[in-house]
Amino acid sequence: MTESQKTSAYFAVDTGYDKKVYENDINNWFKIIGMLMLFYIFNGLHWWANFELAIADGEASTFYNLLIFGITLIIITSMVCAGSYVNKKKIIHEFWIEKISEEK
Repeated sequence: MTESQKTSAYFAVDTGYDKKVYENDINNWFKIIGMLMLFYIFNGLHWWANFELAIADGEASTFYNLLIFGITLIIITSMVCAGSYVNKKKIIHEFWIEKISEEK
């Protein structure tokens, strides 16, 4: 690789390397820390409200927690089923890519 190729903005050094993923500047650090803080503040307030609901009305809290658990099971099941479907399609795709490259 020549020196001009190394410094060229249009020369792809490594297609698998993405600066946005592997390198952080100060703005990204603020975004990451800010989102973590928002996430934990929201979770803390949610669990505090859940605790207060359990103190005030135990039956409603039980219903709420069972509802959230059921919704979580439905979401996880749908994600597993969708992932299984996508994996089957990917295996077929890879098979045909290999067969086509053998023909070429």
